[in-house]
Amino acid sequence: MSSTQSPLTTRTSPMSGVFTPPSSCSSHWTYESQAANDVTGGLLIQRAQAGTGREDPSCYPRGLDGWGRAPSFIQVFSPGVCPSGYTTANNGYNGDTTTAVCCLSKFGYTNFISTVNAGGVTAQYFGCTSIFTDASATTVFAEDGGEDVITSSMDGTTTFFTEVSGLITMWAQPITVAFQQRDLSLFATSLPSTSSASSTTTSESSTTKTSSESVTSTSVSSTLSMTTGDIPVINSSSRLPALASSTSTTSPTDTPSSGPSTGAIAGIVVGAVAALAFLIGAVILFRRRRNRAQPSNNWSTMEIQTSQAGHSGPTKSDYGRYEPSLDMKSLKRPAEL
Repeated sequence: MSSTQSPLTTRTSPMSGVFTPPSSCSSHWTYESQAANDVTGGLLIQRAQAGTGREDPSCYPRGLDGWGRAPSFIQVFSPGVCPSGYTTANNGYNGDTTTAVCCLSKFGYTNFISTVNAGGVTAQYFGCTSIFTDASATTVFAEDGGEDVITSSMDGTTTFFTEVSGLITMWAQPITVAFQQRDLSLFATSLPSTSSASSTTTSESSTTKTSSESVTSTSVSSTLSMTTGDIPVINSSSRLPALASSTSTTSPTDTPSSGPSTGAIAGIVVGAVAALAFLIGAVILFRRRRNRAQPSNNWSTMEIQTSQAGHSGPTKSDYGRYEPSLDMKSLKRPAEL
C-alpha cells in the first residue's frame, strides 16, 4: 500500500557571493552499485566521500543542507546565482522572482517520483545527470560493500576503489537559487556585465560546514514557498543570470527573444542608406576623374608636321601626345578602277 507524498518544505539561505568550487569537485566520482540504488549499471556520484556515501561540503555553497537524491526539503539560496562552472538546467518565474536549478556544465536536470530506497514511501528524486561513456576500464572511488571493490589503507584511513566502464549514469548535486533583478548588484563583478561600472569583486569562499549545522538565515529580498509542484521544469541551457540594473523590470536573458528591437531595426535602415549614398558618390567621383584624364578628340587643332620629308619617327603634337608624321611626298594617288 503506497502512502501519499507530503509536500516538500523549503529552506532558504542567502549566498554571499558567486561560489567557486575547488577544481577537484568536478573530477572526483564515487561508484555506487546497482544493488544500492536500483539504477541499471549503478551510479557515479559526484564528490561523495569514499566509503561513507556522504557529500564533501567544500564542493557546495556554504549552508547547503538539502543534499542527496531524495531530500526531505528543498534548499534554496535566495538571493543567489549559479556557482562558477554551472549552467541553468531549469528555471521558472513567479512574479518578479526567478527560480533556477543549476547543474554542472553539460549535465541535465532529472526529477521523478519513486519508492526506490525510500522504505516503501513515495519520494521525489532530484539530480543533475549525465552518462559516463568511456568504454575502457577506469578506476574510481567506491562505496563499501560494492562489487569488485579494492581496499586501500593509509594513515589509518580505508579507501575503496573499483573499475568501471560505460555506460553508467553520473549523478551530481543540483543547486537551486532564486533572485530578483535588484539582487543582481550583489553579484555584479562576478557575472557577465553590460556596463563599465567597477567595484570590489564579491566571491564566496569554500569554507566547509558540517551537515548538522542548521540554517536559520532568510532571504534578504525574496522568500519562496515551494511545494513539489513548484519545481521548475522549463528547459534552458544558458548561464544564469545576465547582469541588469537594479531598476530594470525586464526578465532575465534566459527568456526567449522576441526578435530585433526597434533601435536595432532603425540602425539597420540607417546603415543601408549610408552604404547606398557612399556607393553613388564613389561612382560619380570615378566618372569625373576618368573624363578629366582623357584628351580631347578634336584632331583639327593638332598640327601635323611635314617639314621633315621621309621622317618616320613620332612627332609631338600641341597636346603632348606623340602622333606619327606623314611623308607627303611618298603619298600616291589612288589608282583608278
